[in-house]
Amino acid sequence: GGAPGRLAARPLPRPRRHPREPRRAVRPRRRPGEFLV
Repeated sequence: GGAPGRLAARPLPRPRRHPREPRRAVRPRRRPGEFLV
């Protein structure tokens, strides 16, 4: 589906992120019952 010609004609400009910028480590969501005893 979709129009492959459209994507080739007008590619969506992706925001350039700084390669030197450290990626934020995503902390695993812990259940409130684990540390709240």
